[in-house]
Amino acid sequence: MKDKNTIFKTLIEVTIILCLVLIAVSKRYFEFIWWKFFIVYIVCAIGCLLGLYMIIFKKWDFTFRYRILLPFSLLTFFSLLSFIWAYNWYKGFRLVMTFSAGVVPFLFILLFYQPEKYSLRRILFVLTFISAFTGFYGIVQYHHLCELLNKFSFNLLGIFLIKNPSAHPICILPADQYGQASPISTFGLSNFAAEYTIMALPAGFILLITEKRWMSLLSAIPFLLALYYLIISKNRGGYMGFLFSFAFGIGFIVLKFIKDRKVSFLSIAKYLVPSLAIFALFLAFHPSGKGAVSKFLTSFDLNHPTVQTRLHAWKSALDMIKDHPLLGVGIANYEIYSWKYQTEKLEKMTLATNTRVDKTHNEYLQVLSELGIIGFGLFLWLLFEIGRSILNGISKGENIFYALSFGMGIIAILVDSLFAFPLQFPATVVHFWIYAGIITKMDPSNQPIKATERVYAFFEKWKNFVAISLLFLSFICMVIFSYLSYNMVNAEWHYRAGQFLKLIPKMRAALKEYNLAQKAEPFNERTYYDRAFVRWKLGDFDGAIKDLKKCLDYVPYFGKARKEYATMLFQVGRQEEALREFSLAAENHYVARHFIYSYIAIIYMNQGNLRNALDYAREAEKYLPENPAPDDAQAFFNIGTVYLSVGDLDTGKKYLEKAIEINPNETSALVNLGAYYLKNGDFKNALYYLEKAKEMGNDSPHLFYNLGVAYFKTGKKNLAEEFLRKAVSMRPEFMDRINQDAELKKLLEKGR
Repeated sequence: MKDKNTIFKTLIEVTIILCLVLIAVSKRYFEFIWWKFFIVYIVCAIGCLLGLYMIIFKKWDFTFRYRILLPFSLLTFFSLLSFIWAYNWYKGFRLVMTFSAGVVPFLFILLFYQPEKYSLRRILFVLTFISAFTGFYGIVQYHHLCELLNKFSFNLLGIFLIKNPSAHPICILPADQYGQASPISTFGLSNFAAEYTIMALPAGFILLITEKRWMSLLSAIPFLLALYYLIISKNRGGYMGFLFSFAFGIGFIVLKFIKDRKVSFLSIAKYLVPSLAIFALFLAFHPSGKGAVSKFLTSFDLNHPTVQTRLHAWKSALDMIKDHPLLGVGIANYEIYSWKYQTEKLEKMTLATNTRVDKTHNEYLQVLSELGIIGFGLFLWLLFEIGRSILNGISKGENIFYALSFGMGIIAILVDSLFAFPLQFPATVVHFWIYAGIITKMDPSNQPIKATERVYAFFEKWKNFVAISLLFLSFICMVIFSYLSYNMVNAEWHYRAGQFLKLIPKMRAALKEYNLAQKAEPFNERTYYDRAFVRWKLGDFDGAIKDLKKCLDYVPYFGKARKEYATMLFQVGRQEEALREFSLAAENHYVARHFIYSYIAIIYMNQGNLRNALDYAREAEKYLPENPAPDDAQAFFNIGTVYLSVGDLDTGKKYLEKAIEINPNETSALVNLGAYYLKNGDFKNALYYLEKAKEMGNDSPHLFYNLGVAYFKTGKKNLAEEFLRKAVSMRPEFMDRINQDAELKKLLEKGR
């Protein structure tokens, strides 16, 4: 029996280690999120089967008497309940999938894992060497050694191999959101890699001080590799987490040794001071160290663009909380409402810094905004129980230094959570919950309080039924989630291929890729958004409009998508709908208000409401950018057209000329400028601009009508007749204009 139990204990430990390893190292080409989850879901599914076998056939003894389970269960229930009032269920479902990759190992640990000394030691060694591996990969990228590494025949495609590694380079150095080379390691973004590293670093640190001689040296090398990677990652939240966790860890160790009188303070200082001095010298004089210090100091520069972005994002989150204080907006629905609550300045800053605002960059505000005061209270209760277990584990436990390692990792990520969203990313969410499970098991006084004794007694009475039900449900979920995550990997692949093909541009090939992405993940709004523009370019106007409408069904406050939707409605002649959509877009898309108001002005002009048209044209003028881009030419054109329509020809001419100056390919502005000169009797300039518009490919009935009139006025009657007939054939209502001019009417009647 003892041998069999040893086998099962080993299998339990292996399951935990596989989760820790594979979530860190696995990736597939350029997909770094759902492939990691796919691998871990498979491991968790196998773990669930193992757990079921142990309970049903081996009568494995376990307990539910852990204080953390009550806040955990209530938080889980409340989070799932929030689907009722969440606007977008799919966002919440994706987050449930994310958390499940950590929660299932957490429950597995509570039920089956025994935190024995040598098992904990093995886990710490695994964490140390895997963090060194991912750190080394990032260091290779940072020092531009990818070509050397790519010469090897192996690859890092998770647990799978490919036949031709040279066709798929294992090491790349992509640009980050600022266009700078980023050592992403196996995580897709250096920020995510740094957050994983600060959770794993304490393992190497503890082994370094607890192991003897050669084993200590063996731990030092991977620890220093991972530490160096953290430095070059330039992640401020990671730096903060590292400093706080190591200050806690070193402080505890110093006090512990002095209190137990194992060594004197001077003996500790003999090792600690030189180590800190060497580290300080590295930061002060090495280029990488100086870069890290410079990056860290920007955390305290309130005028730094990314700091400002976070401050405004937090303000938006607080506004959201103010409107939804009790229940929040629903799990993972901050992203949906972030467009509604963002300020004009925040939108401008996110465009300037290319920083995402679909997360608060503060896990605590995110929980408070999504789950309200109730959910946030449960979350704090959960963290309190984890913190209590850390303190008990390092003060009363059998393996206090190993407990300290896991506690430092949790502290590091909770500090980082003040500035980022690590609990929503694969490696860190899995490590957080595994650490929480292990530290709970290492708490020697983890007994329920009297007030909750009846609840725990009930679960203890039915513990086999509850455990079997949980494991079976978890197994089913892991199987389903592995299938869905694999689809999400494919969706990401096809979506990115579509993005690339759209830029070339190869529109039909891009459409095919977008269709495959949408089929693999049918509820992701971004595919509908990007596919709409490809369909529009290919002439599928109805399909493009339907795609943008679908996108807005999922994210109704996405102002940019609504602006594009309104523009497409306008261009197909659905003016009333376009007016309504432009008005909605103006509420959430501040940076495009000049564009939006100018189109509203045009719609009112087309309806004959010149007063409203002029009012909105003047409103659009207030938002015109000081340094307009080519895309802004349309707004100048619209404003100029409105001024022409109300008889202010000089102002209209000024805006049309500005539109052409900004974007020489703005042929509609050329047509209207030609019409302006035509009205003023300057037929030479009129023909110059109208013919130029024709040469550049404009084939609108407005151009042909104005060309016909201009040719007639300059005596070229044959050309005049040709273009007037073209205009009428395309837009029969132009005949009404021609009938109002006796000479033009006579010209066409004579030519019959």
